[in-house]
Amino acid sequence: MKSVNIGPIAGKEPFVCEIPPGRQISHGAHEVSEEVGVAVQGSRRTRDVSPVRRWIENPFSLSIVARSATATGGVRRLPSPRWPKTISGLISVMLASLRLQAQIFNLGVQSNLIYRWNFLLRVLVSFVPLLGSVFLWSAVFNGKQSFAGYTFNSMVAYFITLILVDTLTVPNEDDFQIAEDIRDGRINTLLLKPIDYRPYRLHLFAAARLVHAAFAVVPLAIAMIWIGKYFTGLPWLANLPLTLLSAVGAAMIQFFFCFTLAMIAFWILDIGSITFIIYSVEFLLGGHIFPVDAFPAWLQIICLRLPFAYETYFPAAILIGHVHGPALVTGFLWQWAWVGFFYVLSGILWKRGLHQYTAVGG
Repeated sequence: MKSVNIGPIAGKEPFVCEIPPGRQISHGAHEVSEEVGVAVQGSRRTRDVSPVRRWIENPFSLSIVARSATATGGVRRLPSPRWPKTISGLISVMLASLRLQAQIFNLGVQSNLIYRWNFLLRVLVSFVPLLGSVFLWSAVFNGKQSFAGYTFNSMVAYFITLILVDTLTVPNEDDFQIAEDIRDGRINTLLLKPIDYRPYRLHLFAAARLVHAAFAVVPLAIAMIWIGKYFTGLPWLANLPLTLLSAVGAAMIQFFFCFTLAMIAFWILDIGSITFIIYSVEFLLGGHIFPVDAFPAWLQIICLRLPFAYETYFPAAILIGHVHGPALVTGFLWQWAWVGFFYVLSGILWKRGLHQYTAVGG
C-alpha cells in the first residue's frame, strides 16, 4: 500500500490517501491516482472529475467523497473534515446548510405545485369514505347510546380526524419513488454531491405534506359546516396542541418506516408485494377500520406495542379525548421510541445497501 501526498490545492492543507498495490500513479507536481481521477494543480495529467475537489471546497461532503472514491477502488481513506475554529465560521457553515435545506424544500414545493389539481382531487376524494363511515355507524348505533366507549358523534369525529391525520402525515408513494431512484440509478447524481439522500427525501416529503395541507384548508373549512356538529361536547380544542405534536411524531414514523421499506430495493427488484402486505396489516392495526380501543383487550396490547397505532389512531384518539393521563405519556414514549428505531434502522440499511450498490455509466 502506497501513501500519496495530495495538496496543497486551492490554498488548502495537504492530505494523504492510500493507493492499493497495482494502481498507476500519475506524474506531476503532486502525485495522485490516475484511476481515481483527482484534479491536482501542477499536474500535466489532471482530470477534473471533482469528488475530491468538491470535498476540498466543502469539507462537509466527506462521506459522499469517500463513498464515491471507494467505489472506483482508488482512495481508501480521506481525512476527517476540519470544523470551523471560530464562532463566525460555524455560523456561516450553519447558514449555508440552512440555505441548502431551504432550497431543497422549495424544490419539493415547486414540484408538488405542478400537480396541484391532483392534490385538490385527492383531498376531495378523501372525504368520500367519511360518508360511508357515517352510514355504517348510524346502523351500528341504531338504538344504542354507546359502542366500546364511543358515542355516535365521537365515533364519527374519530374518523374525521383520521382523515385529516392521513392528509398531513401519509407519504404519497415516497417508498416507490425511492425504490425507483435506487433501481434506475438516479441516486448516482446525489451520491456525488454534498447532499445526504435521507434528509433530501425528508425535505421533499415535508414539502408535499405542506402543499397537501394547504389545498385541504378550503375544502375542510367548507366541510366543517356539516361535520362540525360531531365535535360538539368533545375537548378537541384543548387537546389540539398535543394532537399536532403527535401528528409530527406520526409523520416521522411514516416517513422513516417507508424509507426503511424502500431500502429493500437494494436487494429485491420489486418491493410492491412486500409493501402491499405490510400496508394491509398497517391499515387494520392502525385503527382505520375500528378504533384500537374498540378491539379486544389482548389485541389492544399488541396494537399499542406496534408502530401502526401511533401513525393514525393515537393522534385521532388524543383529539377526541380518548387518550389522557398516564396512557398519554406512555403513548408519546412509544411513538417517539418507534421514530428513533426506524431512523436508526433506515440509516443502517442505507449504508449496507450502498456497500453492495453498483453504479454504471454517468
